[in-house]
Amino acid sequence: MIKRKKSISLALAALATISLSGCSSVTSSSEGYILTYTYNGNQFNISTGQIIDRYLNENRNEHAATFYDALNEVVIRLAFEEGGDLAEFKSTVDREATDAVKNEQETADNNGQSWDEYLQGQITGDDLTTAEREQELFLQKQYEAMQTTVEEQYFERFNDYQRDTNASTAEQEMQNTYNLLYGENGYIQKQVPYHIRHILIQVDASDDYGYARGQISSDNAHKIYQVFTALTGNNSFSSVANSYTDDSSGNTGSNGEKLGGEYIMDNEESFVNEFKLGIYTYDLLLKDQTDYQKDSNYKEKRDNLHIPESVEQGLTDFGVTWIPYEVIDRLEEVRNVETSPSTGQSVYGGDANYFPRNIYFNKYFQNRNIGFITDERLPLKSELSGDVSNWLAYENPYVEGSNQHAMYTRTDSVSGNKVFSDVDDNGHYQTTGERYAELSEDQLKKFQPITINGETKNVLCDQNGNPIMVVRNQESSSGIHLIVIERSAFDVNGGSAETENPWKASIEEYYAPVSPKDTDQIDSSTGRPYWTSTAPNYTENNVLLPKQTYVQTSKVTLDTQINTPVQTLTNRVSTLSENIRTAIDTYDTYKWLNRDNAVQLNKIADQDIQQMVDNYIAKETRTALDSAAQTLEDSWMNYANSIVQQTRQREYMLLPEILAADFGNPSLYQKGAPGYNPAYDEITAGGQN
Repeated sequence: MIKRKKSISLALAALATISLSGCSSVTSSSEGYILTYTYNGNQFNISTGQIIDRYLNENRNEHAATFYDALNEVVIRLAFEEGGDLAEFKSTVDREATDAVKNEQETADNNGQSWDEYLQGQITGDDLTTAEREQELFLQKQYEAMQTTVEEQYFERFNDYQRDTNASTAEQEMQNTYNLLYGENGYIQKQVPYHIRHILIQVDASDDYGYARGQISSDNAHKIYQVFTALTGNNSFSSVANSYTDDSSGNTGSNGEKLGGEYIMDNEESFVNEFKLGIYTYDLLLKDQTDYQKDSNYKEKRDNLHIPESVEQGLTDFGVTWIPYEVIDRLEEVRNVETSPSTGQSVYGGDANYFPRNIYFNKYFQNRNIGFITDERLPLKSELSGDVSNWLAYENPYVEGSNQHAMYTRTDSVSGNKVFSDVDDNGHYQTTGERYAELSEDQLKKFQPITINGETKNVLCDQNGNPIMVVRNQESSSGIHLIVIERSAFDVNGGSAETENPWKASIEEYYAPVSPKDTDQIDSSTGRPYWTSTAPNYTENNVLLPKQTYVQTSKVTLDTQINTPVQTLTNRVSTLSENIRTAIDTYDTYKWLNRDNAVQLNKIADQDIQQMVDNYIAKETRTALDSAAQTLEDSWMNYANSIVQQTRQREYMLLPEILAADFGNPSLYQKGAPGYNPAYDEITAGGQN
């Protein structure tokens, strides 16, 4: 028996008694030994009192945590005893522990220390011999190996995407509880994962310019044009991301493979609010929820996104931004225009705020709420302003029912000056509703009718018909984010031959961490890859084909050949597995190994110690959930507040589009006209030098 330093009197006298009902592996003795192990050919015993004593010595002031840690070690060690859930791995962890001790001995030798001196630095206890210290070190390494094995086996046993209807009732119930994909506390329900793709177009405009006066360079404007031109061409979203995105983190894998701007985003991932919460806003507040609500776990998953009720209503009311495609071409046309095309003179001494590219950028792209590119044209000059020579006579040139678009007038509460803006009191501007004539037939194929927040428009989509979301962010990655949802966590239903999409996986199948190929060879009889039967699959004309999943993103049909290397698929499985593992915590593994409550602590001095441990687990679990919820709720509030600030700033600071459409027209800058700026009164009428 290993001698240990005596702890406070509370520990050994009362805590050595642990109820172990139903455990065939328990060795009864007057000493209370419950576990045995072999080291250097000798058999040793461990008592519950020894385990608890160690934890009390480490943490006397937090007894509930101490009792749990001790109980968890007992539960884990019992799992490796004969008859335990992990008994088959006992020899493996023993070997790993033995090897770890040998490595420590080599470290001591390399440091020029004696083994006894080295062990004294590792194992405390003045009355321990060298052999006893070595045994204790072995126990530590053994327990570390056991803990690793427990997590690995938990993952292996509970990551199956298929429900085994032939399994026993007990096994099915256990899977329903612990399964990491479809279980009640699993990855999909708890962390609500989205598979998304992303393109970042970095721009020079930083947060110093607020929500209405950002300044982009000519190169920025050209980059915007390049990206959207590519997206309306015969290109996939991922190929455009590989060619143009300024976000390196989602573009190249660890082995150099192209990722196409790909991410798995869940409620614990640290994405900027405009990006992450913008996706949730669109997917859960602004699009039709009919199909999503068929999911039996819809409410639970939605609740796990912690959207405050007040924020939900505000964001729903605010809606989205519509961005006419013509502005893409217009940015390219005017990207170098910095002086009046008609006079060659600058406006307000070359103030960049008045450059056409910045006016277009601020109106259409300087939005923190999600926007979508429509197939619409921009307003004509006459629709924006009416007769510009009569500006001084206009209070508001918009006439209801005419083809003119609203320009709103307000009085600045600080200066008292009249302010002209294209943005109404709700933060929105009007669009023409008419198709942009310069879009080719091939480009128009990329626009699909999408209903968002009750309004239907033709919206730019990726090659699979997914709407491309557009949002502006300044704080951490200054730029324009383009995002598509490859698969929403709420899109749970799979396809079938009857629905003509048999390649569509259910949500559990979609996140299955399984590769559809285990070789790069081609089946000579079919001329196609060898597909494995373990991955989600369907059959067409008696040919086994993989379903479209996160690992196998390309849709596979009978006439398709997929040349993705096995190593790339293996890397994707590894990435997905690591994401799923984040849903595991030690309380889950403890509950699994002690699911029948076979190991329990007895009462001490009429104190229910087991209830103390149970309360501790519940409290710690609740605290973690509450902390995550509070973090998300705070993010939602900050996001909603940024939309409010955006609206206020744009109402008074956004320069109207007419100043870009008719840049340099002197009458636009006279006092009382929409381009008038009293800060430049010293400059001659018309804003010229």
